[in-house]
Amino acid sequence: MRTAAQPEVIGTVAVNTVYLSVDVILTAALGMLFWIVAARFVPVQDLGEATIATTVATLFALTAGTRIAASKFIGEHRDKCDLGAIRRSIAICAKVTLFIGAASMSIVFFATPWLAKTVYNEPNLVTLLPIAALIIPLICIWDFLNGIFVGLHKAVYQLAVNTVVSISKIVLLVAFTYAGFKSESVVLAFLFGYLIAVVVAVLQAFVRIAPTSFPKQASTSTALDERKIIGFSLANYGSNTIVKIKTTLPLLIIGLYSMSLVPLYNIAYLVTASTITLVSTVGIVFIPVVSREMKFSLEKASELVNPVFTTALMAAGPLFIALIVFPSDLLSLVSSEYVSAAPSMRILATGAIFVSFSAILQSLLNASGKAKLVLGATACYTAIEMVLAYTLIDSYGMLGAAFSFLVSGSINSLISVYLVKRTGLLLDFGRLFKPLFCIGSACALGLFLLNVMGQAAVIVALITGATYLGIARFSRAFGETEFSILWNAIKGSVGF
Repeated sequence: MRTAAQPEVIGTVAVNTVYLSVDVILTAALGMLFWIVAARFVPVQDLGEATIATTVATLFALTAGTRIAASKFIGEHRDKCDLGAIRRSIAICAKVTLFIGAASMSIVFFATPWLAKTVYNEPNLVTLLPIAALIIPLICIWDFLNGIFVGLHKAVYQLAVNTVVSISKIVLLVAFTYAGFKSESVVLAFLFGYLIAVVVAVLQAFVRIAPTSFPKQASTSTALDERKIIGFSLANYGSNTIVKIKTTLPLLIIGLYSMSLVPLYNIAYLVTASTITLVSTVGIVFIPVVSREMKFSLEKASELVNPVFTTALMAAGPLFIALIVFPSDLLSLVSSEYVSAAPSMRILATGAIFVSFSAILQSLLNASGKAKLVLGATACYTAIEMVLAYTLIDSYGMLGAAFSFLVSGSINSLISVYLVKRTGLLLDFGRLFKPLFCIGSACALGLFLLNVMGQAAVIVALITGATYLGIARFSRAFGETEFSILWNAIKGSVGF
């Protein structure tokens, strides 16, 4: 029989969603500031080389496996007040994290001569790639600790740690550029920024959080299947590896043709990816909660999922609209050189809508323990994108990469819908598609008005925003339930 009250569950999720959403927005904003500063101080060619080096590091930093596993299993055992199982879950996830991080770092070290001299024919990469390799284990540890924060329902600490790393990277970038470094300044800023973040995260997790968040009186410790945790982690590592290849390989391919185009596409993609992360953040928060709810009732889990995910899509709607309707205006804030990436950003943002929808559905699959299904779906649509990217980038450059992202994202959403239906969750897909209708209608109107009214971007933005809100209200895409979730989140985040 159920013991948890539904409003309390929603309130907990809402508060953590607020912190994680703020984390995503702030991290994206500070990340954009980092690359804007880099664009101002580092020549385009050098910035392209640094971007390739950091991209290789993030590609091999296979972070999501133990982050999601820690969130899921720690969250489940926390609700049971099983301190022993929590500690063992952390220990197992930590071992997997350290092993994967060390192995990935070694691969990059040994592959440096081949990548620098044979693949890219860029001598500077001989110096940059070994430095970038040192970043890999730090990213793995940092992301694993974030999984602990989410599993313990302490997302505010993830916000604090990620803010530290973002600000540290900017300060270090400025310091290294003033010291005379060029491409090295970007890679060194990443390295020392993540080192600071790991130190802060360890102190937060085991000095401040552990005494207050771990259960005071542990129940009888349940048996913990290590193979289950490792299997779940490795399945997510597989999914994350495929996703990393999907997101980074187009950038790496562009670098084969022109290093100067790499920073342009990188900025366009990063801005777009921030909207995807904002929506998928809700799914990460829901993994421990939905996993518990599904043990009681699929119907109750569905009632919990539908309004919160609809709220997430509606909240990200204005960002999607801005990226699709006003890409040139946004990129001009970085530099006039980057405006040439506006057509690519428009296509990327359209694809991001479908990818965000898929991210929500795949979070449900993870919550129900179907990580292998997520792996299969991810492998399928990634293969499609890679074939398209490899074929189109040669002829169309950045536009080819963006179009491959759009096509694969659309296919991914269809696959995800099919797989979620197989889990037995009673999702109201009509309700979930309403935000997509609102976003699409507002974008169509905005593009039409922009063509008719020319440079009156402010007026177009006001009309488009008002239309979006009007359609949302008329179609009931955002109703009392969604408003209640936001209100509970606001009250919880300020301590009322």
